[in-house]
This record gives sequence, C-alpha cells and structure tokens, in this order.
Amino acid sequence: MPFDVTDQAHIDIIKATLLEPEFAAQTGTQDILDLFNDPDKHAGTETGPAKVTGRTVVSAAFNIAIGASDQFKIQLLIESTDSLDDDLSEFRSRLIAVSNGMEDQILLNTRKLNLMEVLFGQVDANGVYEYINLSKRDYLIARDS
Repeated sequence: MPFDVTDQAHIDIIKATLLEPEFAAQTGTQDILDLFNDPDKHAGTETGPAKVTGRTVVSAAFNIAIGASDQFKIQLLIESTDSLDDDLSEFRSRLIAVSNGMEDQILLNTRKLNLMEVLFGQVDANGVYEYINLSKRDYLIARDS
C-alpha cells in the first residue's frame, strides 16, 4: 500500500507519527522529511530486499561455483546492460534458480528501509521492496489536514 495523500488512514498515520517525541523535537520541515525519508535517520533496523543490479550479480558470481550453462546465462544478462548499476530485478527469480548458492547471494542483497517504507512499503512483483519517500507537498497536506 504505497503512501496516498488522499487516503485518510495514511494521513492519520503521518499525523500520529508527528506526535512522537523524535518528530516533535524537530523545528524545520526538512528535518522532519529527513526523519521520514532517510534510512540512516530512522531509528529502526528494518531491512527489505534491494534491487538487483549487474554489480549484485557479478559480486554473487564471484562467491559461488557456477556451472558452464549458468555462467553463459549470467554473461548474457550482464552483456545486455549498459551499466553494472542497471536494475535487473525483473530477473531476480531466474537468478535465484541459476545455481547452487546464487539464491543465498541474491536473498542477502538487502537495504535498510526508511520510515515511509516501513509504514507504507511492500515487496513489488520483482521481489524488491518499494522505494517510498514523503514529498514536501504531501507532508504539508497531511500535516495541515
């Protein structure tokens, strides 16, 4: 359920969060947005599956033994990208099935979640946790409603 500023239940969650001491102590709008959007400023330790990039796949491939046919599939996938930072998450389930150990390497690829992702995020069709940020506009609408 991504954040929807027109959903009263979502606005109520934002307003309740603003009453917490950590938020009430903030004086500026940007400071409050940082608490919602910056994973390093969120006190929680929640993590979720990160997007799979060419860099993730290459790193995983160096940590496991890969058969020749699987090696060809991985090479084909990497060669089809423009950059090692391209998002390959749509191939996540296929990569997990590639070879012994690849599943562990891909599933260990996580990222720390920001507060908005904890409150409103979910795993998408590719098995990656959605990236969600609270915009200044949506924050002001929720705060003032």
